[in-house]
Amino acid sequence: MLWFVGVLAGLAALAPLLRLSVQSGRARLAAAAAVAVGVGSVALCTIYAPARAPRRDDRPLEVLADGHVGSAACRSCHPGEHASWHGSFHRTMTQAARRENVVPDFDRLELDWFGESVLLEWRGDELWTKFVRGGARPGPVERPIAQLTGSHHMQVFWYSTGVGRELAPVPVCFKLEEELWIPLTSVFVVPPELRDPPEPGKWNQSCAMCHTTDARPRVDIGRTDTHVGEFGISCEACHGPGADHAAANRNPLRRLAQRAAGEDDTIVNPATLRPARSAEVCGHCHSVRILRERHFDSWRDHGSPFLPGADLQSSHLVIDTDDGDAPELRQQLRQSPEFFASSFWPDGQVRLSGRENSGLRS
Repeated sequence: MLWFVGVLAGLAALAPLLRLSVQSGRARLAAAAAVAVGVGSVALCTIYAPARAPRRDDRPLEVLADGHVGSAACRSCHPGEHASWHGSFHRTMTQAARRENVVPDFDRLELDWFGESVLLEWRGDELWTKFVRGGARPGPVERPIAQLTGSHHMQVFWYSTGVGRELAPVPVCFKLEEELWIPLTSVFVVPPELRDPPEPGKWNQSCAMCHTTDARPRVDIGRTDTHVGEFGISCEACHGPGADHAAANRNPLRRLAQRAAGEDDTIVNPATLRPARSAEVCGHCHSVRILRERHFDSWRDHGSPFLPGADLQSSHLVIDTDDGDAPELRQQLRQSPEFFASSFWPDGQVRLSGRENSGLRS
C-alpha cells in the first residue's frame, strides 16, 4: 500500500511539467521542486515498501499442477456453486493456522495430556506448541503450528517438524460441539492403551490424500516435500482437473450451448454419471480402501491416480468381505494387524465414520 501511495504522489507532482512552457521562471522553479519531491517519494516508497513474506520451506505448499486450475478459476462462470462450496465444511477441511481459522479463542493454553503438559500459545501472528512427545521419535517439541485439519466435528493442530515439509499432530484436539480439548487418540478407533498421536509424516502420507485437493506426497528416504493443488476439498476434487474446461469455455457462445445441452465433455459432472461411478467420486475418500500395489511407486511423487469418473476399483482396493487374498490387504495386515478390527465390526459392517461408500457395498 505504501508504494501505491507514493506512485500517486509522484504522478501528481509530475503534472506541473505540463505547464512549464507557459509559466514564469519562479513558477518553473516551484514546479521543478514539486517534481523532485514526487520522484523522491516514489523512490523512498520503492526502497522501503514492505517485502512479501518469504515462502516457507517447512510446511506443505500449494502448487497447481497436472491440469488443475484451482477453485478461484471457477467462480466467474459458476458463482452460485462457488458460493455454496465456499460456505461448506469441505472447503475448510484443511486451513493455514491463522487466528481467523482457529475455532477456540485463546492467547495461551496449558492443556493436560495424560498428566503431561501441552502448551499452545500465540507468538505474534504465529501459533506455537510445546510438549514432550513419545512414539518412534520421542523428545521435546517446541515448534510452530502450520495447519489445521477439520472444521465440522473437531480441529486437529499440525506442527512443522522442521524436517522438510513434514507435519506432525499436537496430541490434543478441540471438539467443536462440546467445546472440549481431548486426547487425539480418543477420537480414533484404537486400543485404549495407545496414547501417542500418529507419527510425524502421517499428514503428508495419509491425511492429505482426502483433506486436500490433488495431494502429491513427494516423500522418500530423506525427503518430505509435499505439494497440494489446494488446501481443503475444492471443486476439482469432485469434478477433476479443470484446465481443459476453463480453456474451452472462454468462448461465451460455447458456454451457452453447453449449458443448454446440459453436458460438457471437458469436465466431469458427478450428477450425470452412472450411479456406481457417481458414488465412487465420493468413495475415493469415503471408503475403507487401499491403493493398488502397482501404483505404490508412482504414488510417492504423484499421489492418488484416481480421477473423478474413473473406476475406483481399478486404482484402489475398496475392502469387501471376499478380499482376504488381495496382496494389498495382506501387506496392510502385516503392517497393521489390527486393521480389520479398527475398520469393521465382526459382522462385516463398516465401523469407521465417514466411510459411507463402504457401507453401500456391504
